[in-house]
Amino acid sequence: MHLNKFSHIIFDYGGVMHRNFLHSFNAFKKEFHLEENDFQNAYQKFLPALNTGKISDQEFVTNIHLELNLPAPETYINYWVKDCDTFIVLPEMKALVIDLQEAGYQCVVFSNTVKPVADYIKSRGGYEFFDQVFLSNEIGLAKPDLKVYQYVLNQLNAKPESCIYLDDLEVNLIPANNLGITTILVENSKQVEKKIKRILFS
Repeated sequence: MHLNKFSHIIFDYGGVMHRNFLHSFNAFKKEFHLEENDFQNAYQKFLPALNTGKISDQEFVTNIHLELNLPAPETYINYWVKDCDTFIVLPEMKALVIDLQEAGYQCVVFSNTVKPVADYIKSRGGYEFFDQVFLSNEIGLAKPDLKVYQYVLNQLNAKPESCIYLDDLEVNLIPANNLGITTILVENSKQVEKKIKRILFS
């Protein structure tokens, strides 16, 4: 039983619980033979709609082809998990989650993601040790939209001051800070463990 004001520890996933799926971005670039800036602009243009489930991953690929004046693909390729056989939850982060749960804290995933990545992680058991999971493509809202933080708090029936939120992107911490959530900018696993234990147990 914990003896402080905190009840929920909220984890971003990519870049926190595992290394980001950068191979998917590189697979797109390699396929299209494009300069990074050109591809990045097209990729980022349609990513918010994909993150919030407003378009499918197939529509995303088609939209990028159209945006870049490329011929439409003859068959759909799931670039997000193409050649991805290296996914693994960082063992030290999984151990931290389990330690926190044993100490009485609810541990939650709150992640911007796309359906093919979420499905892949689910198939590998990547979410199963968390108490609750909130994914942008299922909610229909994505960070850093303030409304999605409020949604998660409401679903958890938690006050902002009772939560700690960890993310590797500073832009995603700003709305949380504004709501009164304690935040940790993730740099590496050792830094996270040291900081979170200092907050909770010192």
